[in-house]
Amino acid sequence: MKNRSFLRIALRFGRGKLSVLAAVMLAAVLLFPGCPYYKSAFRGKVVDAETGEPVEGAVVAAVYRAVMYNYCCIPAVAGPSPSEIDVRETLTGGDGMFRILPYATIMPPISTGYYTHFVIFKPGYGRFPGFQTSPPFNADSDLERFFSGKFGAEGTAKDERNRGEPKTVPVTFGVVKLPKLKTWEEREKSLPSWPHNRAPLLREMDRRECEWLRRNKGWKR
Repeated sequence: MKNRSFLRIALRFGRGKLSVLAAVMLAAVLLFPGCPYYKSAFRGKVVDAETGEPVEGAVVAAVYRAVMYNYCCIPAVAGPSPSEIDVRETLTGGDGMFRILPYATIMPPISTGYYTHFVIFKPGYGRFPGFQTSPPFNADSDLERFFSGKFGAEGTAKDERNRGEPKTVPVTFGVVKLPKLKTWEEREKSLPSWPHNRAPLLREMDRRECEWLRRNKGWKR
């Protein structure tokens, strides 16, 4: 009898503690609906790597991301890969220029912001990142600074794409050089691999290129 009475008391105490914890968590969510997320404007220019001429009509997509493993930007435990929050896209003009306006939103309360990912694509040219000749780096942390810094400023960057010791190369901030592709196989490999569900311009460009590849297998420049 005494053991049963003790068990009942323990269960009641446990339920009470859980109720208090649940109430605290609910109040925290109501009082702190999320963390602010902000990215400055991005600006750049897309040019032909061979001629230096502007590339008009290229799709530029900025993919805004967050990591959902924190509470209001306070580190907790190791979490998953960055997840997509939103996408903003535009087309380059006749001068090859593009600009994506500042972006702000509210993230879930267990998230923290992450570096913006960029995709630049036009059929017939090497996809960015991955096929470009400039800038020489692919890390999103470097690219975010590359497009948000002073456009046209000259600087240097470490080229870490090749094996061996990285070398320092000159770069012009905001300027992306895309090479023209010369074979059907190169064009197939240059298709955007990123799932562009929130990017209708990129999705349509990808669809057109897939159709072109279907009709022109074996093509060479």
